[in-house]
Amino acid sequence: MAEAVSIEIQQELNASREIETENTESQKEANISNENKSQYERDIDLLCDNGIIRNYLGDNETATSLVNKLNIHVSLSGINPNHNCIFKELNDFYKKPWHKWKATLRHQYFSTPWRIASTIAAIILLMFTFIQTVCSIIQIVPIV
Repeated sequence: MAEAVSIEIQQELNASREIETENTESQKEANISNENKSQYERDIDLLCDNGIIRNYLGDNETATSLVNKLNIHVSLSGINPNHNCIFKELNDFYKKPWHKWKATLRHQYFSTPWRIASTIAAIILLMFTFIQTVCSIIQIVPIV
């Protein structure tokens, strides 16, 4: 009989601990949710202040709730986990300044045949100017 009572007491204690754990976890989730919500509100404020997005909904809280609802009913089942690795490699590639400079050079100076020709002509003109400057200095200053 005493064993049955002690087992029941242990079961009740375990059940109360589980309820406390669930309550604590739900409180933690609520706190995290509130932190995320305030973070999203700050993000929306920042995006609106910098002119990246325009908020026609009135206040930023409404825009925040709209952004939070964007991922409802979105299925991630078709996304390959290997894509994260590819995304990371791609972002690391474009963080290097040389790749940015190369892309800018191609886009700005070599996008059409006329731009290629004018860029090459400008480079040749600068080289001739430099050579002429060096020759003029050599004429004035005798080589020892």
